[in-house]
Amino acid sequence: MLDFSDENKSVYSDVIENEISGMLECSENKKEVSGQSKSDINNKKKFLYGCPTVRFLYSIISIIKRTENKEIFIGYAVFVLSIVSTIRKFAQIIISINNQQNSVMDFSLLSLLGGILVPMAVFTGLTKFDYWNYHNRKMMFFSAVPLSIISATAALLSFVYGIIIRPAVFMLSVSREITPSFIFNLSRFLNALFVGMPTVLFSHILFKQYKDEDNRQMIYDFKIIKYIDFRKN
Repeated sequence: MLDFSDENKSVYSDVIENEISGMLECSENKKEVSGQSKSDINNKKKFLYGCPTVRFLYSIISIIKRTENKEIFIGYAVFVLSIVSTIRKFAQIIISINNQQNSVMDFSLLSLLGGILVPMAVFTGLTKFDYWNYHNRKMMFFSAVPLSIISATAALLSFVYGIIIRPAVFMLSVSREITPSFIFNLSRFLNALFVGMPTVLFSHILFKQYKDEDNRQMIYDFKIIKYIDFRKN
């Protein structure tokens, strides 16, 4: 648990001071803001310290600022978040199939593309640093990319089933043999089949490429500095 006692507040004071200054600069009435007393700023500080979410975010920012090798922290953080996002998507798919509802899933374009593009972009940037060019670390991080692609594909398939096939299944006429429970379970089975089979096949193809020695060698050799010169002079 983070300690925000008076003696430890200095650790976060710089970050909070900068945030408050930014808040003051962005104010609509600059004249009024510039004349604010020091006590007003102190009151804003107390307010920020009193909000657990804000305190947590500022503590993370502070840790990053005080970390010498930021690329190590950022790399592991993005990797963990990417894996968590992948697990979350699969959990939503399972709940969607069980409940036969699309409402439990996040099908926004930002979510699907972001889950794929962010790990790819961060991986590309991290190849600049020696720490992330060791083969095992490089392949560990890169594994988040095919996993995010697979989870996005499965989510998209589940969404397509929900808007096209599920309504047609639910239109089956109820009779003595075909009960509402039978129709519901049939839709569950078809939903799982529609999502599961292509996803398993696609996963097999993707990871076959991931394990291919030639492809792995290409990943080992890839460095962004070969294509972009980051030197200041």
